[in-house]
Amino acid sequence: MRISLVARYALITFAVVAVISLTNSASAAQRSHSAGKSSDSIRLAECRTFVQRFYTWYRGAVERAGFESAVRKKPHLFNSALLQALQDDLTAAKKSPGEIVGLDFDPFTNSQDLPESFVVGDVRRKGDIYLADVSGQWTKGGARDPHPWLVTELKQRSGRWMFTNFRYPPDKHQQKSDDLLSILARLKAERKKKP
Repeated sequence: MRISLVARYALITFAVVAVISLTNSASAAQRSHSAGKSSDSIRLAECRTFVQRFYTWYRGAVERAGFESAVRKKPHLFNSALLQALQDDLTAAKKSPGEIVGLDFDPFTNSQDLPESFVVGDVRRKGDIYLADVSGQWTKGGARDPHPWLVTELKQRSGRWMFTNFRYPPDKHQQKSDDLLSILARLKAERKKKP
């Protein structure tokens, strides 16, 4: 069977168009993949900046007023569930002066003592949440603690970063990890049991 000259040109034209289309599709997919990587690295950098700014501000604020200062002055930095749990804990503590019915440590530093400064370490994405390690630095310009004191958990909503939880890695006193929302829920349950 012989193919006419017009049919040959049509097949060649079709093949060229198909190759060009595939090449363009592959290039578009590669650009999209690169843009996704670039977009994710931008979010990671934004997350790091947000957390570092919070801790730079918080270092001065907590010295004067405790962790309540962040809840009162910067409530927009916490999602609604975390903010409500913190406010409930603070209210309960004010109703029972002289008695420990709530948090007995700083939930944003996971410590009793304040270092000279706080340093954000590794920042990573896990699904729709971002995790940022935070450590203390005891002397200005000195080495930071090699192990994170806590891991902040954040989400971005409508272009705004918000803390959703604070995770506490295990240490020499505590065998398993814990987190702020779980601790606040346990404290609330204990308060309900009391007459």
